[in-house]
Amino acid sequence: MILLVEFCEKGGNWAIMKKRECMLYCFKIAILFLLPILCSGCWLWDILFNVDVDDEQLEKTMHIEYDHQVSYDVFFRQEGLDDLEDAFANAGTDVDLWDGGEVIADEIIDYTFADVEAYSRKHRDDTTNYNMHLLGVQAAKNHPTILGVSEGGGGPFSWSFVFVQTIKDHPNVNDEDNMIERVTIHELGHQRANLTEADEHPELHSSSDCVMYRTYSPHAHPQFCSKCQQTIKTVSW
Repeated sequence: MILLVEFCEKGGNWAIMKKRECMLYCFKIAILFLLPILCSGCWLWDILFNVDVDDEQLEKTMHIEYDHQVSYDVFFRQEGLDDLEDAFANAGTDVDLWDGGEVIADEIIDYTFADVEAYSRKHRDDTTNYNMHLLGVQAAKNHPTILGVSEGGGGPFSWSFVFVQTIKDHPNVNDEDNMIERVTIHELGHQRANLTEADEHPELHSSSDCVMYRTYSPHAHPQFCSKCQQTIKTVSW
C-alpha cells in the first residue's frame, strides 16, 4: 500500500521518474512478493532434505511383536525395555512392543536359516500390522556361543532371536542382565535397518561404544552411534 501511495504521488507516470528511483521501487516490489516465497522455500528444503528438521518430523514407529519361551523373557526387568526405547528414540524411532500373548514351551531350537525362520513364522500373528518379530528363546543347537541372530527388511521374513540361556552361560559375560538387553538392541538394529557388525565394518560406525560392536563389556545404557542413528532414521518401512 505504501508503494502504491508513493507511486500515485509521483503522478502515476513511470516515465517521469528517475532511473535510480525506478530501480528502487522495483526492488521494493520484488522484496514484497519474494519474501514469503523464500521463507516457505527454506521450510520446503528442510522437509525434503532433512536439514535442521525437528525430531517430530523425523519420528517413526517400529511395530514389534514380541514372543518368548516361558523361562526366557528378555524384558524381565523394566530397565531393559527402557533402554530399548531410549536407544531407538535417539534414532528418531518410537517402539510399539506388543506381547503376542502366546506361551511358548522352553526348548533349544535348530540353528539353520530355514529353521529359525520357520520357528518365527510358526509363532507369529500375521493378522496384525506388527511387521517386526522379536523372540526370546533358550539356545541354538550346536552353537553354544551364538547370542542372537536376525533377518531384516520387514514383513513375514523379518525377525530377531535372542538366545537367553546362551548369554547367561557364556564365560566372557560378566553382567548377563545388561548383556541380554545389549544383544536385544543389537539384533533389532540389524532387523530394523540392516545395520552392519561394527567389528567387521568399523568405517561405518562413529563410536567404539556403539551397540553394534560385539563386546562382552557391560554398558550401562547401550546406544547406537551417530552413523547408525542416521541409518535408522532413513528407514522407509
